Amino acid sequence: MCYHLRYHSFSVSFVGDCGAGDLARADTYPVKSPGLIVNRLIQGGERFQAITLTAPGSVTLRHAGIRPTFFIPPPTRKRGHFVCSDPALNEIWELGAYSLLLNQVPVRSLPPLVSTASTGTWIFRRPAPQDVNAFAILFGVAPADQWNSILQKLKAALYTANGPLAFDPKSGFTVIISPFLSSFETWARFESSDATGALSLIRTEWGHMRKGQPFYSGGTWERMTPDAVPDSIATSLAHGWGSGPTSALSKYVLGVRPVSPGYKTWLVEPQPGDLTWAKGRVPTPHGPIEVRWEKEGNEFVLLLEVPDGTLGTVGVPVSPLC
Repeated sequence: MCYHLRYHSFSVSFVGDCGAGDLARADTYPVKSPGLIVNRLIQGGERFQAITLTAPGSVTLRHAGIRPTFFIPPPTRKRGHFVCSDPALNEIWELGAYSLLLNQVPVRSLPPLVSTASTGTWIFRRPAPQDVNAFAILFGVAPADQWNSILQKLKAALYTANGPLAFDPKSGFTVIISPFLSSFETWARFESSDATGALSLIRTEWGHMRKGQPFYSGGTWERMTPDAVPDSIATSLAHGWGSGPTSALSKYVLGVRPVSPGYKTWLVEPQPGDLTWAKGRVPTPHGPIEVRWEKEGNEFVLLLEVPDGTLGTVGVPVSPLC
């Protein structure tokens, strides 16, 4: 009698040999005796392990897990970091940073090209999809004077108590909440100066991934049902695609954005929302940009340290501070 240890991970299609990647959606390991299973690299974020008995019998499992061979630095040793007056947002930023670290592969281990198929562009008008409307804002397709209206209609059509749906239930698509697509909406709300709506979305949707929640993994999730639980055994609970709040909080709340490649020129323009302070660091090829800001009554105090040889613009919120 033997059993199979089945590791579920996501797949990516590459041109040629992917080098470091494991292209299998599920890896099957026949186990005939006790011991340690070693694989060159299990690609994708950590998901679930399923044991299948191929014959009648029983199995005693003392331990099953994945032992990473890469180094996860503590917050104080990350090249970038973010902390603010809301502990929930701080934890969510770390969840995304950790998920991105888990999904790293060695430098130059992937081929230079990824195959893409050009099949034209589909534009959905009704019912409303979350991603298309967010993209219309992010890529400037919709005029800026329509952005608030688009976001209001999106909220009316898709929002649930646990976060927005990826598609209108009438669309015929699977009814899910997608942190991947909600990341784009988060960025779109910040781009529309709706910091309050963006922070509310982060707290609601990514709050289900925080420590103490039933499916807590330490990472950000791939997708979930409207009841805020992973929708299948194959759903990743350490999914780099779901880490949008990490970049959003650094880019919009801390306020550090590149204007030209490599941050040779930059913009620091915080959107505080309902927060009272934030501080952090954003790494650049020229050195880190460090920011700390704080609301003090009707004043907004911003301290900034930038690398030599760069140029930038600083913007601060005006009254009312929001």
